[in-house]
Amino acid sequence: MEYKLIRTNRKTIELRVDAEANVIVRCPQNVSMEYVDEFVLSKSDWIDRACEKMRQRQKNVRKNEFLTALYLGKSYNVNESDVKKISFNGKVFLMPENKTTEEKKKLFTSWYKKEARRIFEARISELSKATGTSYEKLRISGAKTCWGSCSKTGTVSLNWKLIMASGQAIDYVILHELAHTIEMNHSGDFWNIVEGWMPGYKKVKEYLKDFSLTLNENGWNA
Repeated sequence: MEYKLIRTNRKTIELRVDAEANVIVRCPQNVSMEYVDEFVLSKSDWIDRACEKMRQRQKNVRKNEFLTALYLGKSYNVNESDVKKISFNGKVFLMPENKTTEEKKKLFTSWYKKEARRIFEARISELSKATGTSYEKLRISGAKTCWGSCSKTGTVSLNWKLIMASGQAIDYVILHELAHTIEMNHSGDFWNIVEGWMPGYKKVKEYLKDFSLTLNENGWNA
């Protein structure tokens, strides 16, 4: 069985199947290939079911005509109007008239990225103060496989597509990355920090897994 292996400083093995039905394994640096192969083989039934589920979801991917748009966890109607750029009045999105689907996607991408920087900068500033943590700078990313990251120098990167998710999900990812400024790993101590800041983080983590698939089905290739 083919899989992508990523060695990290984690203490346990993690197995997942992404939205494109690729099998990804993350494991500690000192784990042997033989052990990893045996581990993957022992999970073959689960992997087969998960891959089939993802392949079925891929069949459901539809071309996004931008009749509606996601913003902060809610779906809003998109109305064409005599405007020069996308605007949002709190109830509906206003879109310039006579735009192709690809042009609409580019307009939304630009709008989302600007909103992401505005909102993420405000939230990370507030949450870093609330948690007593500090970071070097904020970077807005377009990563396809992760919602955020934190470098050893303290640069926090957040995926602009998070702007389509709920406010709670945005806060979780920010808190997750701020926790890395204290623990640069996913040890028990790390998760204790996250749970101390957001006791219900596990539900939000599951929400983001489903949300990633929702974005993929809507053509955003999250």
